[in-house]
Amino acid sequence: MQKAERVFFLGAGASVPDGYPITAWLVCAVAAFLQRHRESRGSVSRLEQYLNSVYGLERDELDASAEMWRQYIADAQAFTRQTFDSKLPEIIELLSMIDLAIAEGESFGPGGDKSRPREFRGNELVRVRERAVEALVMGFGQVRESRLKRNGIHPVAQGFTSSLTDRDIVITTNWDTLIEEALRRNQRTVGINYGVDVIRVDAAGDRTDLSPAGPKVLKLHGSFSWLRCPRCKNLYANQDLMVAPVSLNNWPCDLTCDCGAELMGVLITPTYMKNYQLSQLSEIWRIAQKSLEEADEWTFIGYSLPTDDLWIRGMLLRAFAIRRNKKNLPVVRVVRRGSSGDSERRYSSIFKGASIKFDDEGFEKFAQNVNAS
Repeated sequence: MQKAERVFFLGAGASVPDGYPITAWLVCAVAAFLQRHRESRGSVSRLEQYLNSVYGLERDELDASAEMWRQYIADAQAFTRQTFDSKLPEIIELLSMIDLAIAEGESFGPGGDKSRPREFRGNELVRVRERAVEALVMGFGQVRESRLKRNGIHPVAQGFTSSLTDRDIVITTNWDTLIEEALRRNQRTVGINYGVDVIRVDAAGDRTDLSPAGPKVLKLHGSFSWLRCPRCKNLYANQDLMVAPVSLNNWPCDLTCDCGAELMGVLITPTYMKNYQLSQLSEIWRIAQKSLEEADEWTFIGYSLPTDDLWIRGMLLRAFAIRRNKKNLPVVRVVRRGSSGDSERRYSSIFKGASIKFDDEGFEKFAQNVNAS
């Protein structure tokens, strides 16, 4: 593997300048999904029934968060001008509680209409979870459509990727396709180098002859543009669409693998019970750590190094320990918007002894400076 010169580690905050949400806002996308389901189908989603039964959420509380999401879709700055006051549980709690109950065979008891009550356990919780993930996929699709309609491109991602070389590595926790879209605009006719073997397809689901080129883009949590086969283990990457499956009729591309099995999305959702056992994801994580072991510069963009992100913290600790043993510590830069004593303590405790520079002017300014250098 070619030695990496620079590693850029992107968190959710790296997508915010191009109008994408941070994790805390995603519950509003869930609320908007539930309201749309109610209005279009004339019935209440099992996810809404679950939220009412388990968390006591009323329809007006859900609709208030749905209105916040509509304002955000229309204006990416909407959340900066109002107090974030959603009554829904944080998305990581919502999914973690469901995952824990499924794993341990627990029940949240009956709920739903009295005429047709549901027992929230087992397969019923699996379906509740599927609706929550569907809400996230559709919410991101709304954001992407709105932002591209306004700008035609994602300007900050576009500026950042124009400065990257083939020896740079981009590690990202994000499902969105901002970086890939920006790289393709810069490089035109090449495929994205995901670090692992993928079958590249177009909007119709047909294979393309694009070859991987440019900097590696290592997506630790999967991607909206990926589908996997649970039978033969193929991984498909669509260059034109967000294809993570949702309940839509007349989907514009084939969701069937070459082996005949139905394809599934590849999204590691925000939960305390993550599973990275998919073979391609395991390889991506391995390459990501090896890149950190070798690169002279580690730049974290829009990533606060939260204490609950145990898998990533573990990878960083392992890579840094190897560098410490070799007496070859990397230069660490943290790009953020504004200072934060908490994030400084977290980075300083993990990367003790390294030269750490905190850049508080945000990703927009950083992208301009990197492009100019």
